Amino acid sequence: MQAILLAPGARFLAVLLFLLTACTNVSHPVATPVSAPPGAPSVELFVEPDDGVQPIVRFVDSSQRTLDVAMYLLSDRDLVAALERARQRGVHIRVMLEEHPYGSGPGNRTIYNRLKSANIAVNWSPTTFQLSHDKYAVADQQVALVGTLNWTLSAVTHNREYFVLDHDPNDVKALSTLFDADWQRRQVTLADPHLVLSPSNSRADLLGLIGSAQHQIDLEAEEMQDSGIETALTQAASRGVQVRVVLPRPDAGQTDSNAAGEKVLNEHGAQVRKLRDPYVHAKDVIVDGQEAFVGSENISKESLDQNREVGLLISDQTAIKRLSATFARDWTSAQP
Repeated sequence: MQAILLAPGARFLAVLLFLLTACTNVSHPVATPVSAPPGAPSVELFVEPDDGVQPIVRFVDSSQRTLDVAMYLLSDRDLVAALERARQRGVHIRVMLEEHPYGSGPGNRTIYNRLKSANIAVNWSPTTFQLSHDKYAVADQQVALVGTLNWTLSAVTHNREYFVLDHDPNDVKALSTLFDADWQRRQVTLADPHLVLSPSNSRADLLGLIGSAQHQIDLEAEEMQDSGIETALTQAASRGVQVRVVLPRPDAGQTDSNAAGEKVLNEHGAQVRKLRDPYVHAKDVIVDGQEAFVGSENISKESLDQNREVGLLISDQTAIKRLSATFARDWTSAQP
């Protein structure tokens, strides 16, 4: 059965106005800022392709007892080798993969078979979601890795990606509970204020984060295809917030699936630029340089309302400074 997250009531009260108004691209009264959902105060941020595969390899190599991995795509040979090494030294590993990833050819079948042959427990993700697009892992029930990247070669060599290591015991426990529930196909009730999960609370949390902006919103996304989020961004621009958005630049002759969303943002005061290299697979939002989101959620109805997605709200200032510096670099390199 589908796993559900019931967020604290205050989370929904904080974004009620946005849930009522940010549903279409028609004109709305300008909403006043709301309080941002709280972010994890102590995380370590990594940036791809700058940091490469080694931080993830070290994460896997550091596991001593248990390792749970939920991944949309898994194929990188260094990471597969690290998983096999962990199993050989006695780590109990569970890997949950999307059986039918969109547009990925044979998908995860080859790696599924290889993991099973290495005596690693492997399971397909629940079919109750349109896709399980999540990308997270938990080691020894002590540290969690949450990010935007699949465990593939392109993610760590060609894409703009972010991931964080989070030692917060409540976050780690909640992610472990979520993994168990999805693995066993059962319902679960969680109330972790830092976790951003689809299809339960990601829309409310992203609207709340955007709605809290006083001065600036910086956002990188692979997709801009959701009218509710687009409206929230344009409402922020209407109240004087600087809104900057970086999207991927399609290759020559390729259809731009973000064209409609880009048009809405440009026409209502947001600034949009497109970046070719590195490819923007990131999904992050930075508000006023103080609060941020990093996770697997794309800006699309399917991602927010139908998929299994996992992200994290963060307030760690060292992490946000690096996130902001990377965004600034991408913004400078991108073109309208």
